[in-house]
Amino acid sequence: MSLKKWLYKYKYLHAEYSELDELNQTYMVEFEASFRNKKSEENILSPEESIELQLSESRDSPVAKQSGSKDLYKQLSKHTHPDVGGTIKDFREINSLYMKQDILGLIVKADEYNIDLESIEYSEEDLSSSCIELQNKCELIQGTLAWQWANASPPDRDFLKTQYAMMHGLEYINND
Repeated sequence: MSLKKWLYKYKYLHAEYSELDELNQTYMVEFEASFRNKKSEENILSPEESIELQLSESRDSPVAKQSGSKDLYKQLSKHTHPDVGGTIKDFREINSLYMKQDILGLIVKADEYNIDLESIEYSEEDLSSSCIELQNKCELIQGTLAWQWANASPPDRDFLKTQYAMMHGLEYINND
C-alpha cells in the first residue's frame, strides 16, 4: 500500500479513536454518577491512562526503535524543541509518538512542518503497526464497562451496574 493510503488510514483511525474516547469519557461520567462512596478520585485512572496502561502491559518486550523513526524524530526535534522556538506541548507530542514507535504519527507531524520524507526509511510493517496500535486502542475503549453499559438494553444496564457495585463495595443508586 502506498504511503498516501497509509496516511489516510491512520488519520481515519485517529479520528475514530478521538471520537470513541470522547464518547467513552461521557459514558464514564454517566456510569459513575450512579454510585456512592466511590474510591478516591486520585486513584482512578483517566480513560486514556487506563488504555495506555493496558497497551503497555500487552506488549511482550521492548522493540528496538525503527531507524526511520529515529531520523524523523531528530528532524522533528529541530522544529519543535523549545530551545529552537518550538513549544513544550509539540515537543512532548513528538517525543510520545517516538516512544510509542508511531511512525505514521511522526510522518503526519513531519508533513505539518514540511519536512522532506524522501530520505526517511520505513517498512510496510512499521506503517502497519501504527494503524494496528490505533485499532487496538479503539477496541479497548469499546471493551470498557462504561461503553458496554451505554450500549446495553435497560435491563442489562441495571445488571452491569449491580454487578459493578457488588464487586467494588459501592451502593448503586437506580436513577431511572
